[in-house]
Amino acid sequence: MLVHDILDHSLCGLPLSGHRNEAIALVQLAGRTGSSPTPDFARMVDEDLMHGRVNGEPLREFLSEKLCAMVPAREEDGCRLIALLRQMLGLEMLREQLAARFHELGEAGAPSVRQQWRKLGLDYRHRAAMGMARQAIIEQADRERRKSSEEWACEYF
Repeated sequence: MLVHDILDHSLCGLPLSGHRNEAIALVQLAGRTGSSPTPDFARMVDEDLMHGRVNGEPLREFLSEKLCAMVPAREEDGCRLIALLRQMLGLEMLREQLAARFHELGEAGAPSVRQQWRKLGLDYRHRAAMGMARQAIIEQADRERRKSSEEWACEYF
């Protein structure tokens, strides 16, 4: 998580909160590590969006144009929007559309992420190596901390 927060949020100019920011950061993580963002997107759909909640912006702004066009323009309540969409599309289709929206937003953020890396004087192509190096440093620090704790415990007990 720490490496993800540093490389895929902070260096990309993305705050740690907001579903749109997380979509962009998870696409960055996927590009850097080869992991799939789909399980995380599905989790956020189920835990948040299906309950009418989006962090960082109104639900209507987060939804695709296609989904927005399906519900009355005057409807702003997130729970009601989701209920209407679920009624029209069914649960599984709505879940798929919302997860696809996360992918779409994540990909749409890629150009601004690359620009942010350039602005910082960093080479975007080296982010995977930077991630591996940071992870190795964290793992070494953890080993040293554990070793130190074990030595301290043996001394006093």
